[in-house]
Amino acid sequence: METKLINEMKWITKVIIYLLLMLIVICMILGTGHIFIILYQSVGFKDPNQAIIDINNIYSIFSFILIILIGYELFNAILHIKGTEKIPVKEIMQIAMIALGNKIITLDTKAAGMYMMIGLGVIVFSLGISYFFFNCKPKSDEITLT
Repeated sequence: METKLINEMKWITKVIIYLLLMLIVICMILGTGHIFIILYQSVGFKDPNQAIIDINNIYSIFSFILIILIGYELFNAILHIKGTEKIPVKEIMQIAMIALGNKIITLDTKAAGMYMMIGLGVIVFSLGISYFFFNCKPKSDEITLT
């Protein structure tokens, strides 16, 4: 009885994982389409002198591109977890670094306060130290799920 219940729960979690993977792919497709729309609206000009993209549009385009890259890395990490039953800590840390880099690149430093800048610095430092220690030890980048 107990193993049947566990097998049913494992089946439900597999269905949820596949649904999440589908949602990630759909979001990546729609996000890429949105990038093209923003780019077309930025460059869609009537006057040849207006062929320059506004800096705010460049920030939003770069932000969307980095978010789509985060989605791609997240997709690969979930596939890795599904296939091996292990959590790829190093890959998840790389996803966190990409997400943090996205935040730092698109951050408006004039609007961000001192505490936000200090907090981002602490997060970058701790993530870098953690990544360094996971790279020092071989085969320590995965945690087995039991």
